[in-house]
Amino acid sequence: MTPRDLSALFSPASILLVGATPDLFKWGGWVARSFGRVTDQFRIHFVSRSGGELYGIPVRTSISEIDDTIDLAVIVIPAAGVPQAVDESLALGAKAIVIVSAGFGEVSEQGRAVQEALAIKVRAAGAVLLGPNCLGLFDSTSGLNAYGVEFPCGDVGLVSQSGNLALEASLLLEAVGLGISRFSSVGNQADLTIADMLRDLAAHDQTQVIAAYVEAPADGQDFAAALREA
Repeated sequence: MTPRDLSALFSPASILLVGATPDLFKWGGWVARSFGRVTDQFRIHFVSRSGGELYGIPVRTSISEIDDTIDLAVIVIPAAGVPQAVDESLALGAKAIVIVSAGFGEVSEQGRAVQEALAIKVRAAGAVLLGPNCLGLFDSTSGLNAYGVEFPCGDVGLVSQSGNLALEASLLLEAVGLGISRFSSVGNQADLTIADMLRDLAAHDQTQVIAAYVEAPADGQDFAAALREA
């Protein structure tokens, strides 16, 4: 299978975080703090109903207030608001969307229907979707950290269905002098699957070793094919 184009996911020029907050007890707070450190590398935009300013970045109260083309949108808000956030992000030209929000296929058939509709909409726009119910991504080459926790940099590529396991893996790697080149948490695999991320890692120059935590591939035959290709 032809690898998906994930350049907007791992090497965006402009990033939108929907659900930015200063509260470090919330995932949107960890990601906002991470993005606040890389404003010299990416054009960063924050959206939150509270407005104001965060890490020197204006916080817009709605996505429609953003006057920029967006490459990557990271959405960390309650599930009910996600469909509208996806629509508005695509309207700004987003080519990659990460839905950290939970409350979809992992909880009910209705939630599964919503995530499938979102995946169809994103693909129709020529974009890719990571998640929902995931914990983001990291790329040591571009400096992108949409996971929020700092990783040791190295040459081990990691894809996982458990976002929390990535932190444990990074600590184990760091303890023996290793680090992560690229990481993705696939969550419910509504669009991008473990197989897609394996193909991406196999083509990533900085990655020399691929590690995967797999509970259930979205497509067993495609997963096996991706392993053979890698």
